[in-house]
Amino acid sequence: MLNNILWLLSLLLQLILLAALFSRNIPRRLPAFTTLIAFYPLRAALLFTLYGHLAPATYGSLYTNLALLDLILQAVVAVEITLHLLREPADQTRRRPLPRALALLPVLASAAAATMLVVHQLPTTAPIPTDRAQTFLSFLYLGLFIWTIATTQSSLLRPITLGFALNASISLFSQTGHITAALHRDAQAYARWSYASAATYLIVVCLWFLTLKPQSPLPGQTLAESTPPGTHTPEE
Repeated sequence: MLNNILWLLSLLLQLILLAALFSRNIPRRLPAFTTLIAFYPLRAALLFTLYGHLAPATYGSLYTNLALLDLILQAVVAVEITLHLLREPADQTRRRPLPRALALLPVLASAAAATMLVVHQLPTTAPIPTDRAQTFLSFLYLGLFIWTIATTQSSLLRPITLGFALNASISLFSQTGHITAALHRDAQAYARWSYASAATYLIVVCLWFLTLKPQSPLPGQTLAESTPPGTHTPEE
């Protein structure tokens, strides 16, 4: 019963968020992000509908392929956010001695180093292997959030990267918790970490719904130039 309630609530909230994205003109600014948001409820509905109607091996293969597609979409969204971060207004870029593209190097290096450290620290004999790709993406989104806070006042990028960073943080703890619970055959602990991950994403969905504002960019305006009311550039 609890699983069904969470599933229905999650599906409803995600569909509401998706409708809000289109009504606020966000897909034209962030098409990959919108695609990822649309993918999650579609995947949930597909897996729920087909459960029990496919052979276990076929269903497992479908689940694995959808999980791989999830990772690909997450990577594409990270690239999309990065490209927008690199398109800062010229007046801000000129004040930096190094090209903004070089800021990407420490973000990638830090994410890779943190991933290697986590993989090295987690037990290798656990029934569940460490998901290195998801771990790297989690650290990458944390880095993108820090980069966003440090370089832009965008009222669109900041809440989006905040949501991804929050979800990434819980994902890292959840993965560690799942591996530890599987190693000790603790089904209750494993379930608690699963619920924690699901609840965190619902919080992120609500956060995005409440904080993402309608977008009406001027022709040629970049995402970083879309600043909150009352925020001015140095020339102003």
